[in-house]
Amino acid sequence: MADVSLAEASEDNRVVMVIEDSLPIDRFAVYEVPIPTDFQTVKGNRHIKVSLAFDPPVRNSRKEYLGVKMGYHLVRGKSAEEVFDRFRKLEADEKAVNGRAAVFKNASAICKMTPLATMQEAGSLQVGTFGAKRNISNYGDSYYLVVRCEGKWAANLVQQQTFSVAVELWHEAELELYQQVAVVLNA
Repeated sequence: MADVSLAEASEDNRVVMVIEDSLPIDRFAVYEVPIPTDFQTVKGNRHIKVSLAFDPPVRNSRKEYLGVKMGYHLVRGKSAEEVFDRFRKLEADEKAVNGRAAVFKNASAICKMTPLATMQEAGSLQVGTFGAKRNISNYGDSYYLVVRCEGKWAANLVQQQTFSVAVELWHEAELELYQQVAVVLNA
């Protein structure tokens, strides 16, 4: 159930960051998500919730209902360049040299969201949550949100797909997360 008051404002221990954007078909975007030190180190439950909404062309039939498919991954412990290299498609000459796309050797680099991405990507409104109880400072001060746009049957009809994405950082402890994120974003 949607709670308008939670969507409209952040609190000290809960920060919501929102972006409205568009992507060309068969492309992806990488957004940096600042992770304050207190969020990483202070004991207690914490979560990062990602919500993605988009308005694809649709068919009346249920078979291949969505004309465009979108999804996301939350990546930690990697640089922006490593994230970009992992998700981009290799050119023909690169495939000959490298064989295939890069993979992350550390399986925990991609945050395990609940519900799983395979379940979420069937719809145009997606919400997933990554939770942690222990210190997560080994993964750094920035996570990266990768938003993908894949053309299905409407790939020739649509040039760009508009979308909105919200990222919520929440910690059960009374921390000043909002202020810490605001300082990073306004720098």
